[in-house]
Amino acid sequence: MRFYIVGAMIMFTLALGGCMSVFQIEGEPAQIEFDANYDSGDDYVLFTLGHPNKPCEYDILAEESHVVDPHGLSHPIVVKPHEFDLSEKYPNVRSDIFILRSEKSRRPERLSPGKWSFVLTLIQSAHVKQTYTFSVHVSKSHYSPFTDGPSN
Repeated sequence: MRFYIVGAMIMFTLALGGCMSVFQIEGEPAQIEFDANYDSGDDYVLFTLGHPNKPCEYDILAEESHVVDPHGLSHPIVVKPHEFDLSEKYPNVRSDIFILRSEKSRRPERLSPGKWSFVLTLIQSAHVKQTYTFSVHVSKSHYSPFTDGPSN
């Protein structure tokens, strides 16, 4: 009997040990084509404006932009170009958007499930400035290679 209990505890520990959180982001239609990706191990949201294979016409003005979380709280942002895209010389360099808890703390805010609104002031190459709202729904699930099989 003890053997079965110990075996069950070991299997349970292995199953939980291999479990990780997976975040899915689904964007709502917007005036400008966009895509957003998030990995729980990163402190930023990887944001693409426009078509990924064409040069981007927009720059994000971080000081005039913010993100609204599912609870309605507004967070300032910091925007940096995605290093990999720069090193590979991609035509459309994606943006790393760091969502901050507040202007004072400057600590990154992690995404949680719910609707997030990215209120971004963009400037076009023609120096036209306009604010757009990009809404995404974040959901969280758990993945375990022991129960869900290998990832693709």
